[in-house]
Amino acid sequence: MLERTERDPNFFEKILWTDESRFERTGVFNIHNYHSWAIENPHIARPLNFQTRFSVNLWLGIVNGTLIGPFELPNRLNGAQYLEFLQNDLDDLLEDVDLHTRRRIIFQNDGAPCHYTRMVREHLDQRFPRRWIGRGGPIPWPARSPDLNPIDFFLWGYYKEMVYAREINTEAELREKLRQAATKIRQHTSSFRRLKKNFFFFFFYVSWIGKLADVPPDGKWSTSPMNIN
Repeated sequence: MLERTERDPNFFEKILWTDESRFERTGVFNIHNYHSWAIENPHIARPLNFQTRFSVNLWLGIVNGTLIGPFELPNRLNGAQYLEFLQNDLDDLLEDVDLHTRRRIIFQNDGAPCHYTRMVREHLDQRFPRRWIGRGGPIPWPARSPDLNPIDFFLWGYYKEMVYAREINTEAELREKLRQAATKIRQHTSSFRRLKKNFFFFFFYVSWIGKLADVPPDGKWSTSPMNIN
């Protein structure tokens, strides 16, 4: 990916970053953020297990600073269901993206099993010929590398912070909070500009460190700028 960026400075602006995440009733609990102040021990208990459970599996995309989706997918997503989404729903989600951007999109998905089925890869080869990133694709996606995806390293955390700001008791309430969070994210376009800038800095910094960390044949580590290609 770094080589492609060197050849095409607009490479990252063409990428449609995608990811899925499950939102459950219990949300994300961090004990360090859960405090109660009292003169005497209040014996507060926070329920973590509920009689009624529900969850929503969301797909999100970002291309050139534009939020795509969210779109609800089955909780236990398989290859056939993911292919159906790509064939029947993805183009509708991209309707608000300008034609120039749509024609040059480079589609990204990670190495999840449902993304790697033969029928999914064949469809991506036809829909995005030589223009998709993923396991087994023309542009390889590094294994175990969620930090390269801006949705993973930033957007999901921001999204869940808004959704779980208050306790959720019903599935309808969860869905409404998901909708409201998406609306707020779209309204804060400055966040996308900062995200884009920070991501570029992060990616090139990691790539630069990776070059510095290359071990030469003599087995000695070197941090000399002369070794950077």
